[in-house]
Amino acid sequence: MSAYLSAGLSIILVFVGVKFMVSDLVGKVPIWVSLPFIAIVITVSIAASLWKTRGMVRETLPGSQSTTKESRHERTGVGEG
Repeated sequence: MSAYLSAGLSIILVFVGVKFMVSDLVGKVPIWVSLPFIAIVITVSIAASLWKTRGMVRETLPGSQSTTKESRHERTGVGEG
């Protein structure tokens, strides 16, 4: 699900760093600029991640066991032949 979430968080970290550097030169960045920017970036990155991964089937992790009867029979070979 987090296809674009790390990119969004990276953008926010860069914004915060630039905000600190600019605050020494120009003054404080108003909160009404920071909060909407952060909220929009997080919202867009989550929405883009969900959009990209829609319809993908979750794969079971290696070593994990499924609890369905069909998959247990397939793993052990029971019922074949």
